[in-house]
Amino acid sequence: MSFRPLRLYTPLPERVTEKRPGGATTGETTHAPPAYPPPTGAPQYREPTAEEKRLAAAARSVFERRALGAVLPGWGMITAGATIMVVGMTHVFVPQDLAFMRLTSAELQNISPRLVPVIAHDRAGFGGGLFSTGVILLFLARHAPLTRNLIQIVMLMGLAGFGTAIGVHPAIGYTDFMHLVPAYFGALIFVATLLRLAIEERASRERRTAVRPRVHSSA
Repeated sequence: MSFRPLRLYTPLPERVTEKRPGGATTGETTHAPPAYPPPTGAPQYREPTAEEKRLAAAARSVFERRALGAVLPGWGMITAGATIMVVGMTHVFVPQDLAFMRLTSAELQNISPRLVPVIAHDRAGFGGGLFSTGVILLFLARHAPLTRNLIQIVMLMGLAGFGTAIGVHPAIGYTDFMHLVPAYFGALIFVATLLRLAIEERASRERRTAVRPRVHSSA
């Protein structure tokens, strides 16, 4: 395969003088031939076969399946975060919280009038963080390419979020099953999503290798 050098100037047109009977001359301007011949051996791309088109369509559908798999935990986090924010800004406690502490809201107010507001602040902040994580996950599902790095980032998000949210409860003895059911359910969905993303990423890599265009060079 030959490369055409970069031409930094344009050839000036040549003036050709033609003699006519009687001694008169006429000048005709013609353009000089190109300074360099056209390149030879340029690659020629052929039309993909029916099998290659089928594989390409299957590769494009990976995005749809991947987005569907990541949308469910994303919306779940948004819903859970919004619920926790609303509870934190209104009732502050759920019945399981008061049963664990063996106190009522009025008794907590008697201990310190600032105790309930600071708990409400922390709970609303936790809900806002969970809501934001769900929004990030939705945007990753919509715009980020399906790569191994994406799966690793999502896995770290899940370990940091669900690991602390679930792991702190046994540490303090707050093990009410009904209170932890949403967290358990969300963690299971998250793990299933990670497995599905890993399978789709591997299948997508294999399809990209199979659909890679073949280049034929002419002699």
